[in-house]
Amino acid sequence: MFGEDESVTFRDFFCRNHPDIEFCIVFINGMINKTLIHDQIIKPITMADLDERMDINELINTLSKQIISAATINYY
Repeated sequence: MFGEDESVTFRDFFCRNHPDIEFCIVFINGMINKTLIHDQIIKPITMADLDERMDINELINTLSKQIISAATINYY
């Protein structure tokens, strides 16, 4: 849907203790501060020292409480 749209950015990344789980953040260029996205969302997730035995639900719950302040986190 947005594959040809250069204003939409998809950033895929992994958490160091959970390389089997891929994260993705989607944003519109020019509507956000890329440094803020990197420093406040991507970097804390990639550097988080999370228990590698956590399942996906525990991981999302922990991230939503410690790093991401959001009403809903979707995963597929």
